[in-house]
Amino acid sequence: MKISQSVLAITILVIIFGTIGIANATGAWITEGGRNGQRQGQGHGQGQGQNQGQAPSRSFVRGQTTFKDIIALGISKQTIENSVQIKIPDESKNIRAFCEENNLQFHDIREIIDRLPADLK
Repeated sequence: MKISQSVLAITILVIIFGTIGIANATGAWITEGGRNGQRQGQGHGQGQGQNQGQAPSRSFVRGQTTFKDIIALGISKQTIENSVQIKIPDESKNIRAFCEENNLQFHDIREIIDRLPADLK
């Protein structure tokens, strides 16, 4: 049985990209180590050894980060409320849940908090 070159080329491309697509859809395709805290422990990875006062290279705000965690960095509750333009009723509430309850986009609030002055962090 003889297979034409074009059929073989298309078959190879479908197998390669199909495998990548399925792996990506199932979450098995990870292109960055440590994203979402999965592979790197504390003290490892990007952002270590930075000078005080510099903005972190990755966001401190994650899905389980609470407002209390941000306040512990030295950013006042008033500063956070002024930045996101909404009252924070409970400092122990995680930011993702707060966003869902108030119909806010989590990534927008995370970016706002990350842009707060570096000397406050």
